[in-house]
Amino acid sequence: MLSARPIDEARLAAVPGHWKVVRLKHLARLQYGDSLPARARADGPIPVFGSNGVVGRHRVANTEGPAVIVGRKGSFGKVHLSPEPAFCIDTAFFVDRRHAPGVELRWLAWLLEGLRLDAVSQDTGVPGLSRDLAHGLYVPVPPPTEQRALADRLDADVGAIDRLIALRRARVEQLEALRAARVRAAVRGADRPGPRQDTDIGWIGDLPRGWRAQRLKWLARMSTGHTPPRGDAELWVDCDIPFASLADTRTLAAQDVITETEVKLSRAGLDASSARILPAGTVVLTRDASIGLAAIAGVDMAISQHLVGWTCGPALRNGWLLYALYTMRPELERRATGATIDTLGLPELRRLTIPLPPLAEQDRIVEALRIRVARIDRLLALTRRTIGTLRALRAGRIFGLTHGRLRLH
Repeated sequence: MLSARPIDEARLAAVPGHWKVVRLKHLARLQYGDSLPARARADGPIPVFGSNGVVGRHRVANTEGPAVIVGRKGSFGKVHLSPEPAFCIDTAFFVDRRHAPGVELRWLAWLLEGLRLDAVSQDTGVPGLSRDLAHGLYVPVPPPTEQRALADRLDADVGAIDRLIALRRARVEQLEALRAARVRAAVRGADRPGPRQDTDIGWIGDLPRGWRAQRLKWLARMSTGHTPPRGDAELWVDCDIPFASLADTRTLAAQDVITETEVKLSRAGLDASSARILPAGTVVLTRDASIGLAAIAGVDMAISQHLVGWTCGPALRNGWLLYALYTMRPELERRATGATIDTLGLPELRRLTIPLPPLAEQDRIVEALRIRVARIDRLLALTRRTIGTLRALRAGRIFGLTHGRLRLH
């Protein structure tokens, strides 16, 4: 994590001799945004910025001319540049010409992004950007003419990288849509010849004759999860039991099987909570935050309260259940409710119904699907790795140019 300690010699080792090194507060002062609930916004030409970018429009601005917006809560540390007057709400900071006199704001935005302010957190309560810690950071400052030249160069170089990333992200969306369509067609038996019967269940529709729509609770044992008290340090020593949680959402979104988890439990933590180890082969599903992400547990593991697990009975294969849950994710999201965070309640989970072919047909379809989606999965993995490489190149270019590691000429 970044900190406000004296000059970071490693980070600033390559600063050119004619640049200055000052604390951020002596270059630019982060200003708190103002409260502006959505209901109070009067539709107009002024963009309203929150921590994650533009969130609406308003008639008046609270910045004087162009401004740099920096996320304070939520997507804290995320940097945006408004080329026109804007309204910054209270989840973000802003800097305009009043708070950074003589500074090229385009360059300042790139500098702040290169500082990785998303790592400068108070780590108390809700994580967020600490203004005091940010102000205490030492930053390299080139002369004004060089600031403008660096901004021009970064606009061009990073803009080109961003266009490549956008193309790869569009490719990921296309591949994900193709994969989902193939799974959905298989789960509904769309390619199976012969007569069909209506189920009167909206997301399922009609099914091949011989299949049925069956409540999941009659086919698999559902288990809920729990997290041991975080405040008891003794429960988090010698942790070696895999523990699926919301920290694994990226893995759950990208893989059919999960074997490694970001967090592990100790035996003492397991004994001190209502969590229990579920057997390998259990299908786990996120029930709040990122709702409907699923995978098969490749090893014995426990789960947090944000997930549920189904251990299949003799009439249901876990591969079939996994593909059925993939298909019904939009339905799961629709059923979720909550005041502060959407949650898929246990009563709703107990009411879930899935298409159920005979066991032999489940096996045949699952095996065929695995072959059909394997090529798509390889292309997805390759495209995601390319995006990762481009993002690393982007970050390196921003840091290198703003910290003097890369020269303009």
